[in-house]
Amino acid sequence: SMKVFNGDLYVGGNGIHSFFVAEMYRVHPDDTWDLIEGMPRDTPVGYKAPLSGLGPGFGWFLNAHIWRMEVFDGRLYAGTFDLSTTFRGIPFVKNLVTNELGFDLWWTADGVNWALVDQNGLGDKFNFGVRSLKKTDWGFFLGTANFYYGLRIYRAIPPGFNFPPLVNP
Repeated sequence: SMKVFNGDLYVGGNGIHSFFVAEMYRVHPDDTWDLIEGMPRDTPVGYKAPLSGLGPGFGWFLNAHIWRMEVFDGRLYAGTFDLSTTFRGIPFVKNLVTNELGFDLWWTADGVNWALVDQNGLGDKFNFGVRSLKKTDWGFFLGTANFYYGLRIYRAIPPGFNFPPLVNP
């Protein structure tokens, strides 16, 4: 996933340096870059540590992708694909993943300091991924990936948001 936020391009994907766990990068207009969350590393331009302080997958080893990003209400949101739902039935893994079932949704106002919105698929442990995020005149929409019971669509309307949109006379 890619999204422009505060003049920089944010790139999220599956792990490049972290086996299969998601990482996020910020690319500046001058082609320099920062590691936002992921595995620290040596690079041709020097050592890069995650500016957010978060390891791969926003600190959760089963967040395999940063599937979607969107800017809404002055914030950048990032939704993950979380493998914990897939592994929930494996006996030796079950206890590790029980509290983490479902995708994660994170936000930032500055691109570095991230806050968790939800880590359990918005209350549905079978919502394993944020498949779409979309800002509209009608609010902020989130669509899920859920092989078990079908997709769900959620809408958020923050306080002070112009809803319904004013119609020009």
